[in-house]
Amino acid sequence: MQPYDGSGPPSYGAMNASSALTQKTSQSPRYLSYLKAIAYVLVSLFVVSSTIQNIFAQDEHQIERQAWQRELRGYQKQRVLFEREVEEHRRRRLLFEREEAEWERMRQLHAPFWGTTELQTPHCLAYETRRYQARLRNVPLGDDWLTACKNTPVTIHNRTFSTPEKCEMWGDNVYGYWLVDSDEPECRTRWGDVTWHLGCLRPGIYGLTAPLVGVKPGDDAIQLCMTTPGDLHDYRSMGYPTYCDRKGDLDVHGRWEFPDDNCRK
Repeated sequence: MQPYDGSGPPSYGAMNASSALTQKTSQSPRYLSYLKAIAYVLVSLFVVSSTIQNIFAQDEHQIERQAWQRELRGYQKQRVLFEREVEEHRRRRLLFEREEAEWERMRQLHAPFWGTTELQTPHCLAYETRRYQARLRNVPLGDDWLTACKNTPVTIHNRTFSTPEKCEMWGDNVYGYWLVDSDEPECRTRWGDVTWHLGCLRPGIYGLTAPLVGVKPGDDAIQLCMTTPGDLHDYRSMGYPTYCDRKGDLDVHGRWEFPDDNCRK
C-alpha cells in the first residue's frame, strides 16, 4: 500500500505518511513482547535442561561412588584375609624352621631323636587311652639301640614321656610305643541314662547295673567298662564297676556291688 503524498486525490487503499508512522509505532511494542516471550521461553528451557542434566549427572556420580565404595570394602576384606593367611604361613614357616634347626642340632650332636608320633591303632584300649608309636632316628651303627630307645624322651599332647612302654626292632629300624591316657576324646565312654537296681545280691550286698555308651567296633570293650568313671544317672560317683558283663560285641554293662545293711535283714 502506497502512502498518500497530498498532491492529488488519494487512491484506493492509500494512507498518508503520518498514518503509516502511527501504525508502525503501535505495532513495535507487540513485536517486542513477542520477542521477549520467546526469549524467556528459550532461557527457561535452557535452565530446565541444565538443571535436569545436573541432576542426572549427580545421580550417576552417586551411583558410581556407591559402587566404588562397595568395591573398596570388598578389597579391604580380601586384604584382611590375605594378611591373615600370610601371617599364618609365616608362623608355620617359623615353627618348621625351628623344628628343622632342632633336628639338625640333634643330628650334629649325634643324639637319637624320635620321628613323628602316630597312632598305632585308632581303637581305644581303655577309657581315654590309645597307643602311639614312633621311629627312633639317628642311632649310630653299633650303638645299643635298646638303651637309646629307653633313654630318649618324647612329647605327645604336650605331655613328656621319659621312656616308652616298650621298644622293638623291625629290620634296621627301632620303634617305641607309648600308652597315652589323656586328651583322647574319642575314647571317652560314659554310662547310660538308665540305672537298674539288682536288689540284694547276697547278705549285706546291694547291686546296680548300667549300660556303657560310646563303644566302637575294635575297641577293648571290657577295659573301657572297667576304666570308665562310675558317674551313674541319679547317683553320686560310684567308682569303677565291680564287674563288667559283655552281652554283645558292643553291648557291655557295668555292675556295682556295695554294702547295704538293709540286705542283712
